[in-house]
Amino acid sequence: MRRPQYPAECFVREDLSDCLAPATVLDWGAEVTGQTIRSVTGRRTLKIDLDGRTFYLKRHTGIGLKELFKNWLSFRQPVFGARNEYLACRYLESVGIQAPIVAAFARSRGPAWRQRSLVLCEELSGFEDLETLSLGWAVQPPDGREVRALVMQVATFARAFHDAGLVHRDFSICHLLRDVTHPAAPLAVLDLHRARRFAELPAR
Repeated sequence: MRRPQYPAECFVREDLSDCLAPATVLDWGAEVTGQTIRSVTGRRTLKIDLDGRTFYLKRHTGIGLKELFKNWLSFRQPVFGARNEYLACRYLESVGIQAPIVAAFARSRGPAWRQRSLVLCEELSGFEDLETLSLGWAVQPPDGREVRALVMQVATFARAFHDAGLVHRDFSICHLLRDVTHPAAPLAVLDLHRARRFAELPAR
């Protein structure tokens, strides 16, 4: 019987400790099934049920050397796994900006470009992304006041996000969410796997 290898780094929230064991959480993440939300090379996002609740699991299988060199040649910082998203979500929670709440995170040992990793987050229920919200606007334009209010919400969120020292690096309206019940409440943000944190934001 193969002895489980403990991850190089692991976090499991206390309320899920009966479901997820640190020694086997990466194997669990590789085997668990659910609704595929997105699948690209080296990364898959699943919607799953766990302990009677809905979560989103983002699992990384390593970017490989080809993708690593492609990022370097295009002067982009490669994203090696789920750690970026884990750290960004935890940090945003600490500064009061709405983002997915992390329930578990783990990454394997070995070279960064071939590490397995995962981040498990609670579903942000009761929210609608701004892209979905605006889909029907070409056919049925909204009231101008509603559009101005939404633009101000996006601007206010962007300022708070950047004042916190973060850049998203994929700041699209599909990654910004509005509270359906309280539309005037501050926006929430998703998909932080490329996010970077700076002590002081660079001018560009």
